[in-house]
Amino acid sequence: MGLGARVRQLRQSRGLTQEQLAGRELTKSFISLLEREKASPSVETLGLLARRLGTSVDALLGSQDRLPEQVATGLLSLSAEALRKRNAPHAKELLSTVSILSRTYRLDETDRELVLQWAQVALIDRDFNTASALAVEAKSRAEQARDLWRMGRALLILGTAALQRRDIPAARKHLERSLETLRKAKASRDPARVEALTHLASALVYAGDYPRAIARYQEAARAQVAQQHPVLRARALWGLGAAYRHQGDLNTAYETLLASRDLFEKGEELDDLARVLHNLGQVAVEQEHFKDALRHFHHALRVAERLKLPTIRAGVLTEIARVHVALGTLDDAAAFAAQALSQARAVDDPIEVAEVHIVLARIAFARGNDTEAAKLLKTAAEIFTAQGMPHRVAELAREAGMALIER
Repeated sequence: MGLGARVRQLRQSRGLTQEQLAGRELTKSFISLLEREKASPSVETLGLLARRLGTSVDALLGSQDRLPEQVATGLLSLSAEALRKRNAPHAKELLSTVSILSRTYRLDETDRELVLQWAQVALIDRDFNTASALAVEAKSRAEQARDLWRMGRALLILGTAALQRRDIPAARKHLERSLETLRKAKASRDPARVEALTHLASALVYAGDYPRAIARYQEAARAQVAQQHPVLRARALWGLGAAYRHQGDLNTAYETLLASRDLFEKGEELDDLARVLHNLGQVAVEQEHFKDALRHFHHALRVAERLKLPTIRAGVLTEIARVHVALGTLDDAAAFAAQALSQARAVDDPIEVAEVHIVLARIAFARGNDTEAAKLLKTAAEIFTAQGMPHRVAELAREAGMALIER
């Protein structure tokens, strides 16, 4: 890690703006250039920066007596990159080495970062209880050290875990606090802010607040750091397309999702590619382009099965079943719905379980079994209510009415 990166990381962890770090003696522009490795400070300036950052000149320069700390920092940078690529096995190897260094040399700041990254590993492994427990620990340590940057990132992990568990109220609370804390940490250019914006927007979509969701997605897509990291921009565009779809702007949704798909393909982010293909299929269904929809869904299913992504697989199977209901091929619909229900229960995704119940109800309606259909819809409504999704209950009532009309 270079001098500029060390200055930026320390500044953010201390909650300082570039202007505050510069003070009267320096300028904000100089700090900006320094952090981008485009300026070289004098010895006097190094001393000034070290005092304001609460560290030593040796630590800033990576001198030999700080070698364990610098090695740990370098390994943490590599593991952070592995986590961005969702390469949990490689991240675990690196973090295990850092753990030994941290215990041996009592590296407090390294230890705070270590707990955060282990929480991120747990998120990738879908161990949401462990991720949340580690994030709570990381948040507590960051609060004690007044490390606002890591506090904000810990809240991001708590919000992400809650979102993955479909606990929408908790997700919104944690993610809003994450954004506020990162703002106080002056971390406007940190990727964590874009991730928090994107996840908060996703929570707003689940809550049915589409205008605010679109505004948050647009803010994330326009962020400077998203321009420098195409995958972050692709994720924001992906969510934006999904929100447009929920508002009924299908043409804009389709074009936005295609732009996201292209960025994911270019970056070889296959798990995200599977998800955006899923959404493209959903839009095609609403446009009544059923052949295109099945093409997108089966492509997504192949990717999900290749990468062993059970949650995505459950959602895609549900959508394929829904298309077969629309086409009137009820036996195929029932077969795919049965697979979807089994997979959704296996990954403990209550919202997907509810969605499958709706498809099964449509099949029951089409076959003239109104009593069974009503029971299935009641179960779906109860699940949506328990998950804090009253708007979905209202949509469900409309869907039930349409099913009766179609029969």
